[in-house]
Amino acid sequence: MRLSSLCLSALVATTTFRGGAVVVGGRGFVAAFAASSSTRAGGGAPRCPTAIWAPGGGGGGKASSVRAFVVDGRLRAGGLGTSSTSIPSRGGGFLGGPPVLRASTQESTDLSVEEENVEAKAKASAADDDNVDDDDEELRAEILSAAHSSSSITGPHTSISSFGGLSYVDTSLLDASVPKRHRVVFVLGGPGAGKGTQSDRIVDSYKCVHLSVGELLRAERQRGDDSPHADLIEDALVNGNIVPVEISLELLRNAMDDAAVAPHASDLKKYGSRIFLVDGFPRNFDNLSGWTANMPDAASAIGVLCYDCPQDVLEQRILTRAETSGRSDDNLESARKRFRTFREQTVPVVRALEEVERAQVKDEEEESGGMSKMRVYRIAAEGTVDQVWDLTKGAMDKFVRDDVLTASERLIDAVNDMDLESYGALCDSNLLADDDEEDESSASKGGGEVADEADRMEKIFYEYEAARVDVGPDGPTDAIRTPTLTQTNVIENAEVAVQDGTHATVSYDRIMKLSVEGQEMESSVRETRVWEHQERGWACVHFYRTPLE
Repeated sequence: MRLSSLCLSALVATTTFRGGAVVVGGRGFVAAFAASSSTRAGGGAPRCPTAIWAPGGGGGGKASSVRAFVVDGRLRAGGLGTSSTSIPSRGGGFLGGPPVLRASTQESTDLSVEEENVEAKAKASAADDDNVDDDDEELRAEILSAAHSSSSITGPHTSISSFGGLSYVDTSLLDASVPKRHRVVFVLGGPGAGKGTQSDRIVDSYKCVHLSVGELLRAERQRGDDSPHADLIEDALVNGNIVPVEISLELLRNAMDDAAVAPHASDLKKYGSRIFLVDGFPRNFDNLSGWTANMPDAASAIGVLCYDCPQDVLEQRILTRAETSGRSDDNLESARKRFRTFREQTVPVVRALEEVERAQVKDEEEESGGMSKMRVYRIAAEGTVDQVWDLTKGAMDKFVRDDVLTASERLIDAVNDMDLESYGALCDSNLLADDDEEDESSASKGGGEVADEADRMEKIFYEYEAARVDVGPDGPTDAIRTPTLTQTNVIENAEVAVQDGTHATVSYDRIMKLSVEGQEMESSVRETRVWEHQERGWACVHFYRTPLE
């Protein structure tokens, strides 16, 4: 007996042509192998492919299918061994590796180096602007006490895991819980630091939900006599004081619950597993303790974006904004009060959360791979909007990376467990479309019977995921399907590339270990899956493989 190269569909990806564009899984993806600055386990030159968006793809209608395959980085039409055409080097929408995770242009494939480059500049700026006395033992003790009290701020629904050698924060329980728990990133910074501007860009690119505590408070204030909190909020905003945490949490919880089921404003689509950007919270230790006491069971605080900017820059931005904003607190006196409040009350909170991050890494040092469930990113915000955006994208990509790797791990687990229901939930419907569906639909209209959905799903699952073994004159047999054969998939050398906030690729060596009547054998491929953020979360829209020597 010998192991065949793999069943045809498991070795290569099936592609259709529609309207002159190459369409994969109905989503308009073509896969091309190219070096990128993606994260790869163990370092070394990355092999994660570049995703190319081809115009004219996607959309409704059943196209007449022409079989084609991606093999060794080349698009081959008609089947293996036929003449081939190289995949085009450019497409119509996006091309290239993941966004660079730092301000500099020097390339690196090591995540820890990228993080250090991003954070070194931001924290250097933060050190200049915090104006918090590091020799103040009383303040230092207060920060450490707050950190200890807030150790559960990430909640019980996330954990550190590993996929193919890459450590990541497993977020699967957030979606599995009923009701689902929210992902929250705190957005902090002094007045005029650009939190709102950057949050707008994050929402547009990553389909997040932006909730500004300040805007929620101002909206509540504008309700006037209809709100029991209006006068208190007005006084706090004008004088630069902190609104009681109970009021802020009440408004925030209501807004999160409402936004969770609403479509995205830019495209009216719904996105599952969305990240909530909570702008301007927690502003002090009272906010922090209030959140830790009341929110972790409903929302997991997965990180912080803190925009650090010198006071003179902030003041100039406030004066410029005051020309058009119409806000009563956009004046120099209020701005200076708010900046002093930020420096004296919010900066210590950021430092406490940094201590939480360090403590989580230390507590799980052997298992975490140097990663924490809480990650604080200090972003130097004195540059241009685009410069600050580059740093912001670098941080956001890491949060997205967690969700994509979580989905990848769940999909491989579903394959190993032969869990067709979970497998189907993690794949785009077009990827799971049967080539015979159109014929079956026609037959049904003529009185024939459509194949049972469970049988159809099982057929696709084995076609995509089962290795085949040559067992004799009867030909190849599906490994997973045959009771005398067992197949286990081991993942190594993983790398991930976030493309544009809603698309990502994950590549890895997939080692298929088989036991055939007591005889052990294995086959290995380099597998790449293309993921897209959809209504039910991250879904695999395409995959392709190349054999490994």
